[in-house]
Amino acid sequence: MSPFHIDQNDNQPPQAGTPNGMRPDDRNLELLIVAGEVSGDIHAGNMLGELRQMMPGLTSFGVGGDRLREAGLEILAKTDELAHMGLVEVLRELPRIRRLMN
Repeated sequence: MSPFHIDQNDNQPPQAGTPNGMRPDDRNLELLIVAGEVSGDIHAGNMLGELRQMMPGLTSFGVGGDRLREAGLEILAKTDELAHMGLVEVLRELPRIRRLMN
């Protein structure tokens, strides 16, 4: 059973802990986050901040901006480096984007 399982007969959120006594923050949890623009960075940063309070052992990595970095995301690529509009701009940046993905 998932540590985040909600019993269908119970409308209350689950308490930290599971039947086997393991809490979500007792494990090495990793979370990938990809925020492709500024509002995503803000919302995901707020979410990550809350998750890290609930699960201190959580590590996170991915694509984000300043807010996610402040919340503890290991930045693999910055959002503004990947934000491109238009076919020509994307094609021009495609080699760099592919390098970031490998």
